Amino acid sequence: MQCFIKPPPEYMEHNFICRQEAILAAISEKDSHIALLEAAKTKKARDDIERLNNDKQRLNLRLKDLVSIESIVMLTQNARNILLPY
Repeated sequence: MQCFIKPPPEYMEHNFICRQEAILAAISEKDSHIALLEAAKTKKARDDIERLNNDKQRLNLRLKDLVSIESIVMLTQNARNILLPY
């Protein structure tokens, strides 16, 4: 019955990796847009760059949180496997 309640560790690890890749792709996209806008010297471009930098900061915080959560989950899982091997 427990196999229906708890997802397998491989699924959880794959899920974390996919989420990390999605956040990294979004950060990369923000960097690309910032690079394009830096060529323009208009007020609107500066405002857009500021907004994109703020978005990028939020994404970096989400990535940091995700990595922290992943570390805690993996440590907990490893401790469980050591204490309850079966």
